[in-house]
Formats: sequence, structure tokens, C-alpha cells
Amino acid sequence: MKKAIGILLLLVVLATGGYFGFKLLFPSEEKEAEQPAQEEVVTEVPPEEKTWKDSVVEMAAGAKKAAVEFYNVLITDKKRVPAENGGKEKTGKKEKPVDKKQSEAAARQEKETQAEDLIKQGNQSLLRKNYAEADESFKNAAELAQSNEKKYRALRGRAMASKMLGQGEAECAFGKAMLEFASNDGEKANAYEAMGNGYENLQGYFDAVNAYQKASELYKAAGNTEMAWTTQVSCSKVMRRGLNDYIGASQSIGRAWEIVDKSTMEEGAKRDIKWMLCLEYADNCRLAGDRYGQLNWNREAVKYNPDWKQNAMMIERELKTQGVI
Repeated sequence: MKKAIGILLLLVVLATGGYFGFKLLFPSEEKEAEQPAQEEVVTEVPPEEKTWKDSVVEMAAGAKKAAVEFYNVLITDKKRVPAENGGKEKTGKKEKPVDKKQSEAAARQEKETQAEDLIKQGNQSLLRKNYAEADESFKNAAELAQSNEKKYRALRGRAMASKMLGQGEAECAFGKAMLEFASNDGEKANAYEAMGNGYENLQGYFDAVNAYQKASELYKAAGNTEMAWTTQVSCSKVMRRGLNDYIGASQSIGRAWEIVDKSTMEEGAKRDIKWMLCLEYADNCRLAGDRYGQLNWNREAVKYNPDWKQNAMMIERELKTQGVI
């Protein structure tokens, strides 16, 4: 716009300057025009014989006319200036400025959607037992995830895939990372359980016991009775098989029993779990060399599952044959 105004002013200056310059050079003609007209014979000058003075006047008039026309075009068409990119014309409406925050939010949402799709793919791969493929999907999901919720789920998926692949060190690392994004006791419990599995795989039994105990406490606080007693059983197995701590293992089974007994689950479910816990007690006694304890817990198991009677009788006959009882 500034450039156009400059051109307009230049044309006006040229027009007016040429005209007044001509007047200064030839003032006599104007004076002669003021005198009374006298009769004389005027000979018309053919067009082709115009003097240079006439040419200057015509140039000044033409420049002035061009300046006026240019000004009119500039005023009436100022809202339709050809664009430099592609020849498109502007309509005169101001383009709405791009909202940077809104654009960034849309980009984050797109990544979040992609992460969700990858998590679903990873879960499907776990079900198909394609653990390496699942881990890759969860890895990509973790990189794209924007929210703590998606990051947590992606890391948990990697922890589960690592467990199935026997990668204890990776499972421990992912379990620790899960804690950073966990939002409640249940999610924290999942993280500690993953750490317990990883430590157990690495034969870090003391660390595994601590992780399982912490997981059980958090599951209980979150109201997840099933996982609370299950992680206590996992803890007892590590104690008796990895640490030969049969007393500690028995105490851990006892805590699992108490959790089940005080829960609000159906009586049928309680009986099934107590039958399994009786067998855990029996196995602990067997490993500890307590054969009487082994037999007694097998007999106790029959109370909760009558179908176990044949197994209990077989164990009794075996112990009698060995002269233990």
C-alpha cells in the first residue's frame, strides 16, 4: 500500500511539474491570450507538425490523467490484491490467526489416540502369545502417550510381556517406572507385583518378598481381595523355595487365609480358595520335612473339597509305606 501511494505521488508530481515548468518557459503566450482578440488569419497546424511545446503539454495532461485513473483503481480495488503465492486473490477478510495452544492440543490428542490403538494391539498380541510383538506395540505406545494414564498402561503392558519372555531385569525396570505414573493404590500394587515377579526371576528373593508384601498391602487397601491373597501366596512360595524360610512362608499363607476369611466373597468361592491354601500349607510342611503336617493339611483340604479325599488317602498310604506314620 505504501509503495502504491509513492507511485501515485510521483505521477502527480511529474504531471504538475511538467505543466508549471512549461508556463515558466513560455509566459508570453498566456499574456497574449489576455489581450483582446484581433482579426487575423490563423493557419491551422497539421497534426503531424505539432511543436515540441504541444508535446510537453500533452505529456503533462496524460500523466495527470494516468495518475487519476491509478488512484481510482487503487481505491475501488484495494480489497482484491493478487496474492504472491499461486495467484489467488485476497477477499479483504482478515484470516483468523492460528491458535498455537489449540494446535498443540490437537497434536497431543492425535498422539494420545495413536497410543490407545497401540495398547489395544499389544493386548491382542499378548492373547495370541506373540510376546515380542506385544512388547514392540507397548513400547511405541509409551513413546506417543501424553497422559499418565496411557503411559502407565503402556509400561504395564511391557512389564507383562517381559514376564512372559523371562526378562526379569526389564520387568523390574518397568515396574519401577509404573510407580511414577500410578494414580491409586491398585495401580501401585500392580507395579510392586511386577517388581516382585522380576526379582523372583532374577533370584533376588529378599527383594521379591518385600515387593510381594507391599503389593498385597496395596491390593488390600484398594479393595482387591483376590490379588491381595494371591500375592501373599506368591510371597510364601519365594520364602519356602528360594529362602528356605518355612516359618515365614507359613505366616504368609496365614495372612492370605485371613484376607479370604474376612472378605465379602461368596462362601463357595471362599471354600475353593481355602482348599488351595490347605495345599500350600501341605507343600510347605513337605519341604520343611514335616510329614505329619503334610498329611494333616491334606486331610484338612478334604473339608473344603471332598473330591480331594482320594489324593489325601494316597498320601497317607505313601507315608505309612515309608514308615513315617
